[in-house]
Amino acid sequence: MHLVSFLLPFLLQLHLQSVASPISKHLERGSRLSLCSDEDDIAETNDAPTGNNPPGIGVEFETATITLKSEDCSEKNVLAAKSKTINGRKGKNWALTADILSEGTLDAEYVLDGKSIKLNSGSAKEAAEAVAKDINDWDPHEDGKEVTIDNNPCTWKISGPKEKKGGHSYTWAPQVTAPLPLAGLYDLLGKYVAKTHSALLPNRRQKPMIHVTKDFFQSKPNGLDSGSVEDDVLGFFSLIMSFAKASSANPNEPIEEDESLKELTVIMPRTDFTSIYHSVKSSIPGDLYPIVKTLACYKNNGDDVELDTDFCSGTVEDPSPNGNMDKQRFAVFPAGGDYEEVKVEKWIKSMQNGPAPDALTKLDKKMDSAIGGVGDSMENILGSDTLVPLFEFRRLRRTKTDDLPAFVSEAEEEIVKYHKSAK
Repeated sequence: MHLVSFLLPFLLQLHLQSVASPISKHLERGSRLSLCSDEDDIAETNDAPTGNNPPGIGVEFETATITLKSEDCSEKNVLAAKSKTINGRKGKNWALTADILSEGTLDAEYVLDGKSIKLNSGSAKEAAEAVAKDINDWDPHEDGKEVTIDNNPCTWKISGPKEKKGGHSYTWAPQVTAPLPLAGLYDLLGKYVAKTHSALLPNRRQKPMIHVTKDFFQSKPNGLDSGSVEDDVLGFFSLIMSFAKASSANPNEPIEEDESLKELTVIMPRTDFTSIYHSVKSSIPGDLYPIVKTLACYKNNGDDVELDTDFCSGTVEDPSPNGNMDKQRFAVFPAGGDYEEVKVEKWIKSMQNGPAPDALTKLDKKMDSAIGGVGDSMENILGSDTLVPLFEFRRLRRTKTDDLPAFVSEAEEEIVKYHKSAK
């Protein structure tokens, strides 16, 4: 993979916060891992897999508790501080980096280097242990001393916490990015709907993710039936239906300036949808969009399915799409830019007909370049030559400093399990 094309998406991301300033509204809390990803157009990070053969894993730990403030920094230099190392605090496979909290204010986050950390190598846990030790050793507080940000001319000082609180007391919001087989994604979304524990899923299941099971194929759209559809295809359709149903049908619905598309779901593909579709294309007959309209007729009800009357009439055995899916669209309103939208229909047809990238990935380039941000990059299944997409697992359970190594181990072990089951 070309390094420049891989890094670019991460350089275009910022954290989204409910602060009424142009800078703060560019950023959204929590994702840069494996190149996890919320990067800006200036900064470079090392928290993502490389897209080269051996599978990697990257992690980001965020907290809004440790903040840095500058009274003399231009907007350009504040933006330039994003993802740069703080006070030279870095080690093997990890670094403490800056993120943008609000105008003139940064917060600190630890990034585990997904370019060098390989899956199942033990390096991720070692880096997490080093991070836990570093924050315990540092125990920052507002002491009036200047703090350096790599290659940044501004004067920064710690503005929070006010007093030493002990590094072990901090709570961190992790994100993980790694390659995952689509069959593994299918299983993971089953856990999401069933509210089963997973280190790769949030504890609070607030986003309505869709688990497309074999029962969604009772009417045999395009000849696909429950007896023939495989788990990787079910994983693909679970992913795109989660996005399709998270979109909006109301073109007059208010959209906040800089509202991020990556907030639609808790599992975000870093590989573009066109490339993901082509990995299962041979198993999906005919046009893709009619299948999507039929699958929209179903919704999960525990282990069963029921008719989704928002999108269809009829019965689960013989549903009839009512045309509402044709109204669904994604929209962005970048700060300083114009409102723009893409219909779900256009998006689905674009991933099938090309050229890459798909219409949703292109739309997100106007915001974060997070969704599909690494283009066609994929990584191998562990111990195999089979390539699988990269995903970012977002809004994961909050974790205390001393528990970071255990969290990383648990997340990595789960990913490894999915890799081994796919071989």
